[in-house]
Amino acid sequence: MQFKERVPFRGTAFEHGDDHYVVPALPLGVVREYQERVSEIKIDTENSDWVRKRQDVMIEFIVLALRKNYSEEEATEKELQELVTIQNLGELYRAAAGEVEDGGGKPLGVKSKVKSLGEINALDQNASAGARSMGA
Repeated sequence: MQFKERVPFRGTAFEHGDDHYVVPALPLGVVREYQERVSEIKIDTENSDWVRKRQDVMIEFIVLALRKNYSEEEATEKELQELVTIQNLGELYRAAAGEVEDGGGKPLGVKSKVKSLGEINALDQNASAGARSMGA
């Protein structure tokens, strides 16, 4: 997958390997549709298949959001799916729903609402300077 310096839609940045990606929020109608699809999958204490089904819907939703910034020529469906891990699934889902606040999501590496790599680098430099001033 070819990493882009700039993306068409602002969103929540996250790190994957050495690259940063931006997940834009989807329109409210789409968010509601996917939230309904997730909630329709009932918890079954005798069969764990419901977990995989919910994850599949959540990944589909995240990929739909990522597709706004990364075309088929830039990233295959599989490449976008592979950006999602069990550690970042929930936070990427919330980012695609527009629920991640600026500066939130420390385990995911969410920086802020950004549009370009330059903005991410500036945020990294500010964070490093702040850590140094606090004696870190």
